Amino acid sequence: MSVPLSLPPAMVDELERVARREKRTPAELLEEAVRTYLLRAQLRDLQRYGARRAQQLGLDRTEVERVTDEYRRVKRRLARNRLRAAMDRGLVSVGSDTWDRDELYDR
Repeated sequence: MSVPLSLPPAMVDELERVARREKRTPAELLEEAVRTYLLRAQLRDLQRYGARRAQQLGLDRTEVERVTDEYRRVKRRLARNRLRAAMDRGLVSVGSDTWDRDELYDR
């Protein structure tokens, strides 16, 4: 998809200067800028959702951080346990890749 875009001349000059310095095209830089903006917008939406949900549950910022830290600790512990169990069986799969124990130690 192509989108017509009008930029101030000074911004175009700066865009071209940075593109040359980074050995990229202005289009690549603009695409990266839009991608970054969209990711930040998703993050802002997620943060707003989290704030609303915390308010609904009556949690303050400290409690949210405590609950989040505990959740992450549990997830890490479960992941480690699953990895250990897989290694005990001799196989580890990630996505569509599977390695046996010897291959993992060779990497």
